Parts: sequence; C-alpha cells; structure tokens
Amino acid sequence: MKKVIYFLMFLLCINITLACTNRINYLAEQLKGNSTLETAKNIDLWVEEHNYYEYGKYKNRMCDYLNTGIGDCTDVARLKNMLLQKNNISSRLVHGYNVYLKDGNTIQDKHDWYEFEYHPYWSNKSFWVTYEYSYYKHLKKIGHGIW
Repeated sequence: MKKVIYFLMFLLCINITLACTNRINYLAEQLKGNSTLETAKNIDLWVEEHNYYEYGKYKNRMCDYLNTGIGDCTDVARLKNMLLQKNNISSRLVHGYNVYLKDGNTIQDKHDWYEFEYHPYWSNKSFWVTYEYSYYKHLKKIGHGIW
C-alpha cells in the first residue's frame, strides 16, 4: 500500500512540475518583445506588477512562487532569469549587497538579482546588463548564483 501511495505522490509531483513548466513557457512567449531590451523590460514589468515582494519569503519551488505571487529577491531573480533564458537571452543570477545609508550608517543588505547579455547592433562586443529595481541604486556584486 505504501508503494502505491508513494507512486501516486510521484505522479502528482510530475504533473505539478509539468504545469509549472508550461506556465513559464507560456509567460515567456507572451512577454517576448522585438528586441533583447524590450523582452527584458516586458519581463521586469510583468513580474513587478504580478508579484508581491516580501523580505525573507524565499520559496524553494518556483511553482509555489508562481501560485502565491509572494516571494523575495531570490524568487524574483530566478523567475526573471528563467523567462529570459526561455526567450534565448543569456542571463545569470548574481548575489551581493544593496548598499545604502540609514541614520548616518552604511547598511549592506544581502540581495539577489540577475544580469542578461546584451549585444548592441553597433558593437561587436556584448555586455552584461543589470536590470534591477529602480530603488536599488548601489548594488555591490559578490559573485554569481544565489546566496
């Protein structure tokens, strides 16, 4: 009996994962723009409008984040990164600090964000672009990946 229950749980997990993947694929297709920058802007605006940021509410599973719309900077960065990659735009997760002054003291909050590779038509070089919340002006990059 336990084997049957475990097998049914396994099938349920596969169905949830497939539904999540299909939703991400659909979103990526809907947010695709005519250029890399337009696609990045569409993704950024959609995620900001349809999700609620709550510090420390990191979800281990992207499906949980998509279903609740509540997550932290790690969830936001992971979703934006996935949507960019589904649109064949090279992107990567980055971690570091948001550095700011508060009451005369320098504060460094851990933060995750993403960068994408941009190839301007006028250059033979590509650049990694940080497209981040407008209120994070002073990001201090430590490395790639998430904390």
